[in-house]
Amino acid sequence: MAVIQATINTLLTQYQLSSGNMPSSLGRSQTKDTIVQWCHGAPGYIPLMCACVRVYPDQAERYISHAIKMAETVWERGLLRKGVGLCHGIAGNGYAFL
Repeated sequence: MAVIQATINTLLTQYQLSSGNMPSSLGRSQTKDTIVQWCHGAPGYIPLMCACVRVYPDQAERYISHAIKMAETVWERGLLRKGVGLCHGIAGNGYAFL
C-alpha cells in the first residue's frame, strides 16, 4: 500500500497542473492544459481522490483538497462538445460529481 500511496502522491505533487487539471499524457505535452475528460484529465482522478480519503484517512484533508480543485476545473471547463460518452463526453465529467 505504501508504494501505491507514494505513486499517487507523486502524480499529485509532480504532475497536477496549477488549474487543478491533470495532464493528458506525460512527456512533452505534460504541461498542456487543454483536455478535461474522464480519460485525459481531472475527471478520472476525482474518484481516485475519494478512494484515497477512505484508504488513507490520515491524509484525508490533502486528498479532499485535491479533489475539490479538480472538481472546480471540471465544473468550469468540463462541458464538452465531443458527445455524451463516459470516456470523452459529458457523462464522464458528470460522473466525477457523483
